[in-house]
Amino acid sequence: MKQYINLFRKDKVVGYSDYYDNIAWVLNLIGGLLFIAFLIFSYLQYQVQTQYNEALAKKTETTLFLKNNSKNIASINIFMNGRNLLYERIKNDSEFLPYYTKLKEIVAVTEEIPNIDSIVIEKDKSTKFIIRYKTYTSALQFVHIIESETFLSNFTKLKLSSFNLSKENSNGGNEPDYVFNFEGNFKIFDKK
Repeated sequence: MKQYINLFRKDKVVGYSDYYDNIAWVLNLIGGLLFIAFLIFSYLQYQVQTQYNEALAKKTETTLFLKNNSKNIASINIFMNGRNLLYERIKNDSEFLPYYTKLKEIVAVTEEIPNIDSIVIEKDKSTKFIIRYKTYTSALQFVHIIESETFLSNFTKLKLSSFNLSKENSNGGNEPDYVFNFEGNFKIFDKK
């Protein structure tokens, strides 16, 4: 009798071979998933390392720049502080000069030019000033001037807070100086 080998027929082998095939398939799947996870984590680690190297290079460049330009940066800081102080001063400025000039013009109408001993002008234009005359005639002329409408029109409010005869004579003579202390508010005027 002849025996033939049928290569197209599959005989089932009794035993654990089906289980081994399933286990092999699952292990191959897990291995493939682990390999894909390894590739993903490798890519992410490469990206993080690249960003770290870029940040380190930028830090090194910035440190070198600061080291080389520290004098310039200090000068810029000094300039900026000065600029900020100037802006603050301008913001709080009482515009002293135009009002001081106006006061000098107002009191200079007598034959003697008086001394303005002190003057304070605040931002709200409130003022305190002391005027000193050396002679009696000039002081008397000034009294007539301060009562005039042209003098008072420069102030919203003005009062003579005190009048003194100073024993310390500024001209070296025997006659005392005549000292007028005023308090009040300037009118806001055009500072052309």
